[in-house]
Amino acid sequence: MMSRKPRPQQQQQHQQQQQYFHKNSQQPNNNRRRQYNDNQQQSYNDHDDRSNVHNRLGPRRRNIRGSGGNNYRQTSSRNNRTQNYNNKDANNRRSGDDFFKVTIPNGHKYEQAYIRQLLKENLDDMDDEIIFYNYHIGQNNCVFYVNGQDKADTLRGLSRRIKTNSGHNLIILTQRTPPPVIQMNDQYIELIKIAMSSQYDHHTNIMDLSQFTHSKHLKSQGLYIMLNRPNVLANIVRLIIDNAPNTIAINLSDNKIQILEPLKDLSSLTQLKALNLSKNNINNFEQLDHIKHLDLLELDLEGNPLINNYQSSAAYVSAIRKIFKNLKTLDKEALPTEIGFDLAVADNIPEKKGSFIPDESLKTFITGFLKEYFRMYDSDSRQQLMVAYHDSATFTHSIASNNSMYRPNDIIMKESHNLLRLRDESLWVKLVKTSNVDIVSFLNKLPVTKHHLDTFQVDIPFFSKEFINVVVNGLLQETLKTQSSFRSFCRTFFLVPHNNGFVILNEMLLISSPSIKQINEHKPLIEKETSSNKADLVMKNFDFKPSNLIVTSNLITNQSNVTFASSAPKLSNDPREEIIRKFKEETKMNRQFSIQCLEENGFNPAVAYDVFLKLKQANALPPEAFID
Repeated sequence: MMSRKPRPQQQQQHQQQQQYFHKNSQQPNNNRRRQYNDNQQQSYNDHDDRSNVHNRLGPRRRNIRGSGGNNYRQTSSRNNRTQNYNNKDANNRRSGDDFFKVTIPNGHKYEQAYIRQLLKENLDDMDDEIIFYNYHIGQNNCVFYVNGQDKADTLRGLSRRIKTNSGHNLIILTQRTPPPVIQMNDQYIELIKIAMSSQYDHHTNIMDLSQFTHSKHLKSQGLYIMLNRPNVLANIVRLIIDNAPNTIAINLSDNKIQILEPLKDLSSLTQLKALNLSKNNINNFEQLDHIKHLDLLELDLEGNPLINNYQSSAAYVSAIRKIFKNLKTLDKEALPTEIGFDLAVADNIPEKKGSFIPDESLKTFITGFLKEYFRMYDSDSRQQLMVAYHDSATFTHSIASNNSMYRPNDIIMKESHNLLRLRDESLWVKLVKTSNVDIVSFLNKLPVTKHHLDTFQVDIPFFSKEFINVVVNGLLQETLKTQSSFRSFCRTFFLVPHNNGFVILNEMLLISSPSIKQINEHKPLIEKETSSNKADLVMKNFDFKPSNLIVTSNLITNQSNVTFASSAPKLSNDPREEIIRKFKEETKMNRQFSIQCLEENGFNPAVAYDVFLKLKQANALPPEAFID
């Protein structure tokens, strides 16, 4: 196949290109490289607004791998990934809405004022002042935040170009980060309080907290406070309630608020009639349930995504009016008079009662029954509860295991009858205790407790001469623990007549962490108990002698199977040490076996001593238990 000859015009162009490249190739490589660098430098000076800083400090020293110097290498694969992310959208880079974390390694050596002065002396050419937000020391590094990539780039350009008074070059690292978060403490709350006072009009009783992050006072203190943080907003509400109780209007617009739960306490402001929540990020209509108790005349939700959930303005207004009955103005527009054809219905809702016991004579009996039951339950020996249960009684217990505040021991967790957690259906029946012996044996495994009767709420849904249903809710305290020792419990008893009295035929026990409502209602009690001496919570005058209760052979058989391991963990120096010492003296066992026996019986000395006597009588204790 014959090749085509080039056309005369194409051949002429090819010759011209060869002559051009041949001519340029005669120039020395150094001259061409110098010309290229000059062009790049000129382009940098023409476009970069930091050229004055560059000219004053000179070109930035390059870090070259393997140069042999002690240069602090700033680049890494992580920083490269961050830089690539920064370059994705050039339009957003200069918007000033991005935050960057600025880190100065070993910055703890210098005072905050000195670092600020040193940086600002080299930033005097910036058009906009750079604000150092939330300055602090972390891991020997000086850390603060700046708003805007231009400012972050400027600071990064000063790295290794500023000398400190110690003769070292200041290293400055930057990294894109979410808006900074502060831990609320008394110092920050006081600064916020001062900023709020400047936003409050004492003549009109209006609190204007719109765009609170841009408050001049907060900026002057270098604080970036975001009201879309629930803990921050809750503290803001508390400050308003405590310091401006006569507030009639609050403006919270343009603060990126999503969750309205912290605003529910505003109901204590009896004169509050107007609330501005416009230009926020409220997505769910359900969030308005948190403020439905406010008697508002004006509400502004304009600019929130939840408005887009309605197909028409009429549907939106109707939904809002169902929550706020007295609303007159919505989104700065007066609402027309609502027309309806239904007659007004009086709200005759009965008041809430803490306990419900339908019969007064029954109240006396149930009160005495519960006091006696929990007296025995909180005593040194729960064996007394044997008489409270029917011989064929059934019992189940459930633990709220999905709460990190309350994590019982594994033995109790394995016997939890929480059907939502049990995957093996055969355990639904196996975990049910079916006799008073099994029930009391299990109750002895539970921690030593103290039930606070003042927290009890008692309901009796049904009662007759043959049957009484009792539901008890309240708080208990695990007395051998010093932190997070309060638990919420619910016990459901089914009582039947037996020998001129009543016994428990069935019981369901639920244990979980207390709710926020319970904590708030009983806060004085909790603070009183937790602030008392730890030793006073557990050091009681325990009687180690066995109880006078009649113990069946089944109980001896079940408990005689208990064996002690050859070793046991040593406990730290805490109030339990006194219990261990006394138990060791009474039993003559060594420390390891004494601890093991106490631990297997919930650290209840009386129960542990009963078990010890039974095992000793059955010659089930190994000789090494009495050898120190």
